[in-house]
Amino acid sequence: GGGDGPPATPRRYRPKSVKPPNGHTLWVGDVSIDATEQDLVDLFEPCGKVEMICLQVNQLRNGQFGHVKFCETEATDKAADLAGTPVRGVPIRVDFAEDKPLAAYRVGKEKTGPETTRPDDCRTVWVGGLPGDATEEVVQSLFERCGEIKEVRLDRSKRSGTLFCHVEYADAEAVDRAVRLSGERLNCSKIRVDYAENRKSDAVGGKKPPPLDDAGPAQRPPGPPMPGMPPFFGHPGMPPFLPPGMPGMPPGMPMMLPGMPPGM
Repeated sequence: GGGDGPPATPRRYRPKSVKPPNGHTLWVGDVSIDATEQDLVDLFEPCGKVEMICLQVNQLRNGQFGHVKFCETEATDKAADLAGTPVRGVPIRVDFAEDKPLAAYRVGKEKTGPETTRPDDCRTVWVGGLPGDATEEVVQSLFERCGEIKEVRLDRSKRSGTLFCHVEYADAEAVDRAVRLSGERLNCSKIRVDYAENRKSDAVGGKKPPPLDDAGPAQRPPGPPMPGMPPFFGHPGMPPFLPPGMPGMPPGMPMMLPGMPPGM
């Protein structure tokens, strides 16, 4: 079946609405979950220069949709003719959309607070909803504005294959700033940020530091204090202002009762 012209695009992929006068924006849907924004730029750029593209994962998390804004209105018409073109094996749907200021595509950040309660002495956050092309460097550059980062650990979900990561900070205040980034966009992917347990290595059972006499400062290398730690921590010997009879309490918080949230 070698017809001359391109095969007629099934109606379901083609625009349903009329192009707004002088419109520059297309809505795209049915985009493969594996596609990147660059894949769409590569597809549409021959029609004319792309000014902005913003993809987000759909509710079912099995595909993406978004908007492409062109510099020239003519490019929008040419790009609409690409309806039904497979991208990463999945034919895309295309429709005309109203032009909005670029900032409008960056919002849709309804502020979602953390879902879990904050563990004591929490210095680690979990980050989900990352774009498929995220790297530890990309995550680091977004989250280091909240405070000094000790480690970024990027991982892929065994079940769905989506990326997530843990960001471990040097101090606890940074965590409160970091969870406020929930709902921010990273390459147009809306991220979720939540509290996470610290790695078990620095706290037995993840709850309290071990008593100072058997696993205290002696295990820490003598010398300069560790970054972000109270200055007396890195030195051999007991912290000077820990009242006797309260081993195992975090230094500098003598008045805190075990199990009470800080600041009570």
